Amino acid sequence: MLKRWGRIWFVGLVLWTLLAFLSAAGAHVYTASMGTPISWAQLLAWNITSSLIWSLLTPLVYELSLRYTFDRSRWRLSLLIHIAASVLLAMVGAIVIARRRVVGVEGAFEPVSETITATMTPLSDDPKSIPVYGTDNPRQKDFPET
Repeated sequence: MLKRWGRIWFVGLVLWTLLAFLSAAGAHVYTASMGTPISWAQLLAWNITSSLIWSLLTPLVYELSLRYTFDRSRWRLSLLIHIAASVLLAMVGAIVIARRRVVGVEGAFEPVSETITATMTPLSDDPKSIPVYGTDNPRQKDFPET
């Protein structure tokens, strides 16, 4: 049993770590495109910490899925147990992530006190009322899909 859990945990750790790197890469590209890039150290610290926590919970989720299958005879009980376990594990994961402290990253998660304001685009059914940025060509502004 312990050997199987170790194998499940290892596979979960690898998959969660891969997801953490992909998520950090996506967040880095997004924040850079918005003009406020966040360093790789900050993004990796957050994503790898979250992934480690979820990889620790992966064997429990796997055992739950094996023990309470959705057979025809007891699918209602299994559904209730899966919903309760999902809520409980999500709460445990969120609490642990919220309480954790990342060591070694200076000011990684300091609260931001600035307020971002921007003008809103007025609602209209006219497709030409949507602003198109990145071109001075009036033809592309009229028909952005070309």
